[in-house]
Amino acid sequence: MLEANKNNEITTEQTNKKRRSFLPVVVGLAVFLVIGLAALTIYFIANNSGSNQRNTTVSTQSGPAVTPVKVDFPYTVKSITLAVIVLNGENGDLTLSNNPNMVTVYKGATEASPKIGIQDLKIGDTVNLEFVPGELANLFLAP
Repeated sequence: MLEANKNNEITTEQTNKKRRSFLPVVVGLAVFLVIGLAALTIYFIANNSGSNQRNTTVSTQSGPAVTPVKVDFPYTVKSITLAVIVLNGENGDLTLSNNPNMVTVYKGATEASPKIGIQDLKIGDTVNLEFVPGELANLFLAP
């Protein structure tokens, strides 16, 4: 029986040595994983820190200057709403945006004439027109 106990102690001692030699491997692996995870986190934070910011730079390419087209016949102001100005001429109706950034009104026959507000137009006024479709219109109100 003494021999069996001795064999058992040797076996237990050998098992404990194996466990002790395995422990540094586990600890080393855990430390390696923690450091690797920290490095990945820092990498992603550094590379994505500005990803939520919007790029507010707008690139524009200016084309050739567009010359307004002059219309050879007069128009009569047919109706005015908050959104549009409808002009009637010999070729039918023309609808313009009621937007002072797009429509300029002059009291006279040229751009040298004094500007008046778009709100000063009245139904029945006679105007001459030059325009760039979709961009701008100049109305020349007959004095």
